[in-house]
Amino acid sequence: MMESNGYSHSTGSRLNRCHACCECDLDALLATAWTNNNAIIRFFGCGNYKDLGRQGCNFFEWCDPPLNPCVKKIIVGLMRKLEESKNIENELRKKHIELKKKENC
Repeated sequence: MMESNGYSHSTGSRLNRCHACCECDLDALLATAWTNNNAIIRFFGCGNYKDLGRQGCNFFEWCDPPLNPCVKKIIVGLMRKLEESKNIENELRKKHIELKKKENC
């Protein structure tokens, strides 16, 4: 099931043009929120976010406007169905591996 809190899936790429700079004086990273409350809304975060050994400045700024509630409901529903499909696929893969093992015995 989808997480309802926690907030990002980072694109991992720095912006070519600095739309936002964090308090560490770095280009802010562009990431995408993947929660029920903020599905697929992009935001800027500290350039040191999730960089091992460094502490970030907690800079945060939304990049996209909030989604229309109807659109948001549809997207969250589709994300949930995708997650369910991935879970079913993983279970089928496990069963397939088990059957292959039995077949080889």
